[in-house]
Amino acid sequence: MIEGRLKISLIMFILFISVLSFSAAASGTSEVGLEDAARKVNDVFKVVVEAYDAGGDVKGLVIKLNEALDLISMAREADSEQSKVLAGQAYEIAEWVEGEAPSVKEEGIRLRLAERNTWIVAGAGLIFGGFLTYFFGPRLYWSLWLRMRKNYIVRVTEGKRQVESQSMITSGEVWAVIIAVIVLVSIFAYTEFYYSRTVIEPFSELGILGPNMVIGDYPSNVTVGEAVHLNIYVANHLGRPTHYTVMAKLREKDAALDPSPGSPDLTLDFILLHEEARIFPFNMTIEKLGLNQRLIFELWTYNVTNSQIEYHDRWGWIWLNVTSM
Repeated sequence: MIEGRLKISLIMFILFISVLSFSAAASGTSEVGLEDAARKVNDVFKVVVEAYDAGGDVKGLVIKLNEALDLISMAREADSEQSKVLAGQAYEIAEWVEGEAPSVKEEGIRLRLAERNTWIVAGAGLIFGGFLTYFFGPRLYWSLWLRMRKNYIVRVTEGKRQVESQSMITSGEVWAVIIAVIVLVSIFAYTEFYYSRTVIEPFSELGILGPNMVIGDYPSNVTVGEAVHLNIYVANHLGRPTHYTVMAKLREKDAALDPSPGSPDLTLDFILLHEEARIFPFNMTIEKLGLNQRLIFELWTYNVTNSQIEYHDRWGWIWLNVTSM
């Protein structure tokens, strides 16, 4: 009887400890902070870049990471409780991308290997075919020529009995030149295909567009507390997916530029694929009085090598007069 009670007590104790451990784990998962989520997205972005470099199609992964970045942006503007919820959701999305990235990388490696093998087989076939053509081409030509003209009657005109020189079509030198041209054209085609993936002059674009999405038509006079509505254009020509940050800074007219020191008043974070361009709506409430102020926009990128955000040497600004009424 006592032994039975001891067993029941031991089982209850184990269950109690298990419930406490599960609750602690669940609590730890739900208490993801904003900085934790942002750090997780940056870490996972490195894995996505590795998958891209291996030849994987990372478009779907980038879309999900942009969703996580949007949630982090919303969390910065939300209250404390809502911010934790949004940060947790962003963290979960990043974890999902982290789990999918290895399979995308493996698929890219497989496709690259198959592509390389195809070019090797095609190149070997071309070289072998070239040798066969060089050695057997003239003989095959005359064989076909005789088969097509075996019933022809040949007449020799008086005065034209001397033997003509060898036909160019049966000259070994001519066949060698033809084969060389075919080989050179094939090498050129492969080189163009290979280097089409390499960006010779990588660069990014940053543009400030007005409310109507055109250059110009910028707001110049606003009152304190009024929102400035603009659109920011960014294009990626760097040869790989890039994590961009656009920093908006409201500064005095004589403030230093390129880049302007100090913390940004507002940021936009997003990831663009190679050759992708997007326009982002920008809305910022101005709370600082001043005439001839500069609203500066700077383009920064996340360096996957040193895990740092670096200035990307792209910037622009508009003039603003902020009055009390």
